[in-house]
Amino acid sequence: MNAEQRTPLASVLLVDDTPANLLVLAAVLKPLGARLVEAKSGIEALECVRREPFAAVLLDVQMPDMDGFEVARRMRETEYGREVPILFLTAIHRDEAYARRGYASGAADYITKPFNVDVLRARVKAFVDLFQQREEIRKAQVELRTRERDEAVRRLVAFERIATAALETDELGVLLRELLDVFLGAADAADSAMVLLREGEDLRVRAVVGPHEVDEGFSVRIGEGFCGTIAAGKQPVEMEGALSFPDCACVKSRGTRALYGVPLLHFGEVVGVAVIGSSQASRFADLDKRLFAAMAERAAWAVARHLQRSAHEAERAALLERERAARAEAELASLAKDQFLATVSHELRTPLNAILGWAVLARQKAPPQVERALSVIERNARAQARIIDDVLDISRIVSGKFRLDMVPTNLVEVTQAAVESLRPVAESRGVKLVVRLGPLGFTLGDPERLQQVVWNLLSNAIKFTPKDGEVELSACLRGSKLLLRVRDTGQGIDPAFMPHLFEAFRQADGSTARRHGGLGLGLALVKQMVQAHGGTIRAASDGVGKGATFTVELPIRSTPATRASEDESAAPTEKQVRLSGLKVLVVDDEEDARSLLRRVLEERGATVTLAASSDEALDDLSRSRPDVLVSDIGLPGMDGYALIRSIRTLPPEVGGRTPAIALTAYARSEDSQRAFAAGFQRHVPKPVDLGRLVSLIANLCGIPLTEA
Repeated sequence: MNAEQRTPLASVLLVDDTPANLLVLAAVLKPLGARLVEAKSGIEALECVRREPFAAVLLDVQMPDMDGFEVARRMRETEYGREVPILFLTAIHRDEAYARRGYASGAADYITKPFNVDVLRARVKAFVDLFQQREEIRKAQVELRTRERDEAVRRLVAFERIATAALETDELGVLLRELLDVFLGAADAADSAMVLLREGEDLRVRAVVGPHEVDEGFSVRIGEGFCGTIAAGKQPVEMEGALSFPDCACVKSRGTRALYGVPLLHFGEVVGVAVIGSSQASRFADLDKRLFAAMAERAAWAVARHLQRSAHEAERAALLERERAARAEAELASLAKDQFLATVSHELRTPLNAILGWAVLARQKAPPQVERALSVIERNARAQARIIDDVLDISRIVSGKFRLDMVPTNLVEVTQAAVESLRPVAESRGVKLVVRLGPLGFTLGDPERLQQVVWNLLSNAIKFTPKDGEVELSACLRGSKLLLRVRDTGQGIDPAFMPHLFEAFRQADGSTARRHGGLGLGLALVKQMVQAHGGTIRAASDGVGKGATFTVELPIRSTPATRASEDESAAPTEKQVRLSGLKVLVVDDEEDARSLLRRVLEERGATVTLAASSDEALDDLSRSRPDVLVSDIGLPGMDGYALIRSIRTLPPEVGGRTPAIALTAYARSEDSQRAFAAGFQRHVPKPVDLGRLVSLIANLCGIPLTEA
């Protein structure tokens, strides 16, 4: 490559106001092959320097209008004239003072006429060659910057494609093929590419692009072969001929002449290897290798991100599966617990039903001495039943199955019912029970739960109030709220225990030597039930031995002033109801329970048939159709649900529509719902309220209420 091809001809500016002198200079310098530009004045010379750069300027000193020194000074103020070599020529100013002035103005040389032609030509040639070299260097720098810029642009484009593929592609195979397309565009000579991903200690081909045939199941151990060496060394490897390593067969089948492979590293760990091959060149250019290595780094990030996302998705799926299994196990455990509590409830309520029922019957005709003993039995049996209810309620609350049966509720009746049930307890303990009730009206609420709130608060106050103490219950309306307060003169509350007062199973005295029994559930249940009704409860006490006050505030929800349910309207006391002429079929596997019901119902005038199992009941029903069926649920063999379903399949004329009441020691809300769904009209939990049972039978059979 000659100088003329490398860069344009250097230009030399000749400045003289005498045409003959210009002609002589042009003849002297012509052998240099430089481009000669003539200027006949200082102004013309300045215009030339402003337009283009020159290798040298030959400037006459003596010129009209503007001498050579002034021209040189002005040239130095232009862009192209700032560093141009200036050679002064003069035939007049030969003394040393002018020469010093010329050098002071930036001259490269000061030549007097007549000059030596060879010397002048040599000096100008030196400047021309120097200019030519500078231009070649400048051009090379421009080309280098251009290549670097082009490389940066290609790299940015490749990075953008890799990032886009990583963000938009969910399938690994599609991502790898997109990466290979980027790889092939990275090097001009590349015509094949493949990606191997790490699987343990092996590398397995996962994607291939190019004219060769490759088995995508091909694998190689890390440390072996071309790709294995790259992975083991974590460094790029270039190879010519593709013949040195056994695992290169997959890319040399079509005459591959060069291979270049780079490791895919993510935080220093090898995730795979990327390889490009060329059948055109024996090696890749350094620029192409740098670009390919840089893209491989970004590709490693994309692959690692995809693998991590896949791992996270697999982990999340496993976590969801574990969560599902844990939830199923928890549900089974909850079901087992519910079944256990239901069984415990059944086993405890069944004997309590007989104890309480027979105690109530015996008290009616017992002498005073015996009546007192029977009242103690009845009171403690009812307390035991209440404890069972509390345990079941707290279980429902914990499991989120606690529900309210919201109906129009007479607040006075609810409060008085709780008071009357506890008055005998207060009297037996020598505690004065004072009740002050204002007009309360009706609200929308669960009457059973509201009664339980009052009962628990009063029971708690009576339990902790000594003999001759006082418990006061007051209730009134304040605006749109019910304000209910229970105050006692009992042992009070330790301030240290106050924050734990409404926690389940917490008692101020939990030792084995404590004076008062109980499970510590009453106040916890009260708080939950009050909050379920949208109300609040708070406790206050001046300390131990100074009594306590519990205040409940409940919102009053407007409702028609009607009774809560048909059951309540048809549930007067037992002595008000006669069952004369009714045939009642009683089914219970417990002899004591059957005898108790027979005694109570026959005293009310009913004809009672007893059955100890569902099979006996169906036999009795086929012989004589009863007016009402009273059946226990927990029967051996065929339970009460199966019994009523069998009866409901019968024609009406043989008892298929016989009214039925379910008696059960399974007292959960879901048990009552199941009973109604099976075909029972009423559900009565044990221990049975005998008066209510008699009234329900009369109501189902349409018997009017009469005085006994």
